[in-house]
Amino acid sequence: MAAQTLTGSATVEVQVDAGPVTEELDALRDRLDEAEREREELRRLLGTLGAPPDPPPGNSPETPPGTPPGTPPDLSAGTPADAVSPPTYGSDGFTPITPSADSRVVYVSSSRGSDRNHGLSPDAPLRSVYAGYRRLRHGFPDHLLFFAGDTFAENLGKIDKSGRSAQEPMVFGVYVDPQKPDLPRPIFFSPGESWAFKDFRANGSHLVFRGLHLMAPHRDARRPGFNPLALTPEQWKHSGLRFLGDAQNITVEDCVLELFKFGLVFQSDPDHGLMRNIRLHRVVVADSFGHWDKKIAGHSSGLYAQYIDGLAITDSVFDHNGWNTMVQGAGKTKFNHNLYIQKDCQNVAVRRSIMARGASHGLQLRSGGVVEDCLFVGNALAFYVARRPSVVKDNVVMHSADLGEGKADRRGHGIETLPVQSAEITGNIISQKGGTADFAPAIGITWAKGAGRWLDGRPYRVTLVGNRVHAWPRYEGRESAIDITGAAEVQDNRDNQVDRASGGTFDAAQWREPGRDVAGYAATLGLDASLEAFLMRARQRPRGLWDDRFAAPGVNAYIREGFTAR
Repeated sequence: MAAQTLTGSATVEVQVDAGPVTEELDALRDRLDEAEREREELRRLLGTLGAPPDPPPGNSPETPPGTPPGTPPDLSAGTPADAVSPPTYGSDGFTPITPSADSRVVYVSSSRGSDRNHGLSPDAPLRSVYAGYRRLRHGFPDHLLFFAGDTFAENLGKIDKSGRSAQEPMVFGVYVDPQKPDLPRPIFFSPGESWAFKDFRANGSHLVFRGLHLMAPHRDARRPGFNPLALTPEQWKHSGLRFLGDAQNITVEDCVLELFKFGLVFQSDPDHGLMRNIRLHRVVVADSFGHWDKKIAGHSSGLYAQYIDGLAITDSVFDHNGWNTMVQGAGKTKFNHNLYIQKDCQNVAVRRSIMARGASHGLQLRSGGVVEDCLFVGNALAFYVARRPSVVKDNVVMHSADLGEGKADRRGHGIETLPVQSAEITGNIISQKGGTADFAPAIGITWAKGAGRWLDGRPYRVTLVGNRVHAWPRYEGRESAIDITGAAEVQDNRDNQVDRASGGTFDAAQWREPGRDVAGYAATLGLDASLEAFLMRARQRPRGLWDDRFAAPGVNAYIREGFTAR
């Protein structure tokens, strides 16, 4: 089977060996693995006798002592948004991970392996993903490594095992040929459903996914012979990684996920307890799409997150999620986004990431949190924050878009706050409105139905300092592109420069070069002078390497320089 990926075409050969000898050997290995797991679990229990019990599941750190397990926390209390500190990375900018003394390292290669091998060395790898996962032990810091450059036509499937702790996770990663260390990520052509999923109440904590390329090839409209009518329900509702329930300490790093309905799902509820400590670092989530008919697929986003305590997204790319013009019924709608983070999350931070060409919002941060040094370009609405204390700092918003061609589909919004306990909006650049809605603000401090009930008498406080607005017209220039509702208390409003084209008084000629954009930045890097050229290069970042020039900080610094004084 051939499929088109971000880095070109790839071919995978599927072989099935289900002979009676293999089946008998697999059954023997299963019994041996189970016996070994039971022995190791007994050793662990003996070693932990007398240790204090773990806290009951389902309660957040904010929950008062003595609260029954499963009681939902008070998410309205509001911890300071800047308490979400960045994770610690090594000198290469990636999370340092090394096997523990008792880690079992399992190797899998579709091109070199056999499921008759033991899989415990690079010289004797297994062949199938399924065989590799079977050899991992629940409660241990085991590593399952896939050979760089290989292709697989399998899912990892149901996750029912956990690592030992946040410091000793179970790892799903990559190993390389020492003679060819630059081989690309292993590609997994997922046949349907989810490439990996954890159900409610199942094991599946303390996990790291690193350096993998997950793809839903049957949903690739660029593939010759693609026919959406031939997609099965499982393929229409296809997800990359889907975690449900009270999982903890999940890291996804240096991975690519493309063409799913949802690239990433992290979802819990009050009955199952908060999911905690989810880290997305240097991931690419692209080209997710669903279908307007929920009986076929329903809504789609690059990321969906609900009932999480601690979600950190850094140095990532979310591009063209929630829509696909090549598939009938999969166009833009107001329900589909690059990132959709629900109101019942807390301690959320999105830093140094690119949110581009989303169907509707680049980021719906309904819970509030930190949004810092991010690039939003080509979204119908860039992003909004609400509810909990928020910090919106040093972001660049450019070239908003419409949802469609009809009057009801006009958009073009920049940064918005809905009623929030506090929002610090500082140092942002909002430039060159693209949508046709003449009412869409560059910065909108707005109201929402029902927000008064949530605030429950608390003030709606906002700080606006040092923001720059260029070429963002509203009502033919009769109103400023910064729109403040009377319900908000603006505690500090200074040094916000709005040019005359955006309804302000500032003379844009005083800025060095306010017309800078992503296309111009791409030209400085030797690429074609287009947004598409830059985003394709950002999406094709090689495994294990990093270059700030093709990330949000590089673009933002270039744009920001254009807004310095002449």
